[in-house]
Amino acid sequence: MLEDVFTTGKSVAGKSGPIQLQRNGRQEQRYLDFIYQPIVDAQGVVTGIFVEGYDVTDRVVGETELAEREAEFRALAG
Repeated sequence: MLEDVFTTGKSVAGKSGPIQLQRNGRQEQRYLDFIYQPIVDAQGVVTGIFVEGYDVTDRVVGETELAEREAEFRALAG
């Protein structure tokens, strides 16, 4: 993706993208919202890429749990 941003000059954004992190010797699934934004000079040439990301794991897990509970409720209410 970074190469595409560099060659095309178009930003890329992702929402709730799953990633695997190594923490304390263990693999951990996390979710990120991110953006890759090209940095251009006065001539419009891409000279770098600004990268920003936010860990949204708690939001994704909460939304998933809520959806599961709503489905259970609908099944019981039926």
